[in-house]
Amino acid sequence: MTNISLQAALAALEQEQSLKGYQLAELEPKVEALIAMQLNKLGLLIQEQQIYYEEEDIQDDAEIDDYDWKIIPPRPLD
Repeated sequence: MTNISLQAALAALEQEQSLKGYQLAELEPKVEALIAMQLNKLGLLIQEQQIYYEEEDIQDDAEIDDYDWKIIPPRPLD
């Protein structure tokens, strides 16, 4: 995996260039969640701790929050 700067990644995003094989360099500033998703769609690996978001911007969704989630165990490997 090759490191890329946020500035170079944003330039590639503007040109819709593939970022497969790249990851955001660790020392780069945090990326807003929406931009992180757009960059990830082009193949850029962004670590969770490199994504910036405000807790108050996250909206509750009763349909998801109140859903009775069930854990489905993985099938055994042969």
